[in-house]
Amino acid sequence: MWIWRRSFQIAKAIVIVLIIGLGLSVAIAYAGVEPFATYKDAVSNKVMPYISSVRQTILPTDAEIQSDTLKLINEARADVGLRPLVEISTLTALAEEHCIDMKKRGTCDHRGFEVRADRSGCSYVGENCAEGYYSAGSLVGGWLTSPGHRENILNPSYTCTGLAYIDGWACQMFCG
Repeated sequence: MWIWRRSFQIAKAIVIVLIIGLGLSVAIAYAGVEPFATYKDAVSNKVMPYISSVRQTILPTDAEIQSDTLKLINEARADVGLRPLVEISTLTALAEEHCIDMKKRGTCDHRGFEVRADRSGCSYVGENCAEGYYSAGSLVGGWLTSPGHRENILNPSYTCTGLAYIDGWACQMFCG
């Protein structure tokens, strides 16, 4: 029992020393102390490109998420005997515009839906929006567990779609 307590005390001391050291390092870096600031910039310039390439290798791109999302949605439709949605460039462009607008405003909503619906040229239009999903599976899973979003995805009257995904912001328009 004393070994466990002693190990815990040592681990606690190490964590405290690391936190204090990190705090001092950050304080010195942001105080503008030249040697550390120069070192921080040199490290940042060497590390950030590597982190960026690792992110691109590990995480899917926006285009991959967008493509996979449509695939998963059409699979969900097929599971209940519905035909796949056909992607239309006009609807995709409208969805992209809305993603950019939501991202710029920092709000996930359906603001301007009536205008997008009119510009779509369709008589029967629906829309799903989301923010904060970083994989096609989580995005489609979120939509399918939400009654209103699920209703749009599985609506047999919809035959066409436009889907956009930009930096965690998603919009899908439906047309029937």
